[in-house]
Amino acid sequence: NYNHVVESLSDIEHLKKQTLVLNKEKADLAQKYESQIDNLNKEHNSLAEELRRQIGKLETQISSLESEKATLTTELAHLKKEHTALESVKTTLAAELDRLRSAAATLGETITYDELKENLGKELHTFLLKDSKVPGAVIDGVGKFIDFKKYLAMAVERGAMEATKQAQDILGQPGKAEK
Repeated sequence: NYNHVVESLSDIEHLKKQTLVLNKEKADLAQKYESQIDNLNKEHNSLAEELRRQIGKLETQISSLESEKATLTTELAHLKKEHTALESVKTTLAAELDRLRSAAATLGETITYDELKENLGKELHTFLLKDSKVPGAVIDGVGKFIDFKKYLAMAVERGAMEATKQAQDILGQPGKAEK
């Protein structure tokens, strides 16, 4: 029995040593895991702080973009109003251009070239006599060979016809000035 007791004591002693080794391993592992947890917590906190900084930066950018969007929306509304006003002006101008083109197209028909020739021809002849430094007797003498009234009247008529033609060409309605 003594051997049995010695063996049991030996087993107990061995178990105590194993318990001490296991407790030491347990303490070492606990310290190692606590150190890893501390490192992970530090890394987590650092990443969380970086994310908060990025979120703050993005929120600032979002705020700036929303402000810019509001400004652009206001500007767009203003430009739409101006566009509408310009469209109205364009419509008005197009109507006036059509009216002018129509008037230019019929301009040759509405001008009485014979009346212009007669009235303005006389006016120009009277003006020529008053403005001329040549004595009236000389003009009257030359007038027997050259009919000034006739040539001045023709010049008035041709000038009116050319003015009519140019007005028609400018307004985009080709046509010929006719009597």
